[in-house]
Amino acid sequence: MKGNQSLNDYFNRLSELVNQMKSHGDTIDDRIIVDKILISLTEKFDPMVVVIKEIKDLSTMSIQGLMGSLRSYEQRLLRCIEKSIESVFQSKLTIQSNNDKSLT
Repeated sequence: MKGNQSLNDYFNRLSELVNQMKSHGDTIDDRIIVDKILISLTEKFDPMVVVIKEIKDLSTMSIQGLMGSLRSYEQRLLRCIEKSIESVFQSKLTIQSNNDKSLT
């Protein structure tokens, strides 16, 4: 996975590759794909990868199940980023308002 690539784009590309390999007669076990996904994720997914490896039974985990967990985690990260940005803007507005009041 590339640093700027979304999880959905990554998953779509991976699905294309797996489907191409299967169309050529290759058999690919879900376990191998799950392992490859976990290994190839960017650092921002490291905490989730650790949790999945520790708690889940990877031998029975489906690709769809893994991707659902990763999507949920990515959405949570995005909400945290949005809240942080919102807090920064709110702080700047408060500082600006205080500065305007002190000038009058």
